[in-house]
Amino acid sequence: MATADLIGNINRGLDRIENHIRGAGTLLPNPINILDGIRGSLNTIRVTLQNATTERDHYQNILNKTNEREQVLIQQLRNMRNENLRFQRLLDESRAQAERTVRERDNAQEERDLAMLAYNNERQESRRWMFSYRDKDRRVQGLLRKKFAKQLLYQRDTNRLQQNTRELQTNAQNQGQILALQNNPLGNMADARRLPVLTMIAPVLAKTKPYIGQEPPDDYLDRLIQSISFAQGHMTVLENANAGDFDDVVKCDIFKAQMGGKYLPVPAQDPYNGNANINSPATLRAWMRSHYQRETVGSQQSALQRLTQEKFLPTDSPDTYEKRIRPLLLSVADNDA
Repeated sequence: MATADLIGNINRGLDRIENHIRGAGTLLPNPINILDGIRGSLNTIRVTLQNATTERDHYQNILNKTNEREQVLIQQLRNMRNENLRFQRLLDESRAQAERTVRERDNAQEERDLAMLAYNNERQESRRWMFSYRDKDRRVQGLLRKKFAKQLLYQRDTNRLQQNTRELQTNAQNQGQILALQNNPLGNMADARRLPVLTMIAPVLAKTKPYIGQEPPDDYLDRLIQSISFAQGHMTVLENANAGDFDDVVKCDIFKAQMGGKYLPVPAQDPYNGNANINSPATLRAWMRSHYQRETVGSQQSALQRLTQEKFLPTDSPDTYEKRIRPLLLSVADNDA
């Protein structure tokens, strides 16, 4: 029964006993029973209040523990934040230390490189002075030859650049001839049949520098033949179908068009090899070998030998010495100079 109902019963019982004592209304036959009922209701209320108090204390304990736990968690959270801040500071310090270490390493590497450079320079300088002390005159002459050689080689390279420009223009004219065959009616049927193959290899030939003696002729010809070997099958088919469409004479003319500088014009006959007709890749190769030996190897060796014999005489001035060795330097290859 609810506490409010118990209290209501107690109030009604007390009213009946009060009326009984006053003599008002109907007298109660046994008031003790009403008092026992009131006593029982009071006991029930007391037990209920005790239970409520116990439950309240229980929940209060739970609340207190919850508050304590909350404080502990708040403190732990603060500690974790402080720990995170400490770790962040340590991380920042570690990064800064790492950066300082990298800078120190780079600085040490730079200092080591500078020390090695200084050591090498000092060593080279010591050797230079040692050789200069041993042979002062030879050293002075070598330095002067080196100075003038660089000036003259620069001028020679400039002349070669102009020569290469002219040769590229010549090559462009050859390409124009092929384009002319494409754009104009062909009277020669053989030219018409070989035109597709010529058109196929024309871009490769245009990218190949003209031969002016910059390397041994065998190396140049082998590389040139290899560069257009992809069209060899077409050449063979044309030659098998119509003799003369793509024979050695045609191939020789293609290779002749790649010559430049001192290798132009290519003579019809080889003056170095019994005036043999230059009408095949093999005879062209033989002529190029002989011409290379005479124009490049022979002249370079002679010029180099004479250059090593030249000295800066006491009566020389820089201008007179330069004038005397200029023709020799212009004949010496870059690697030899």
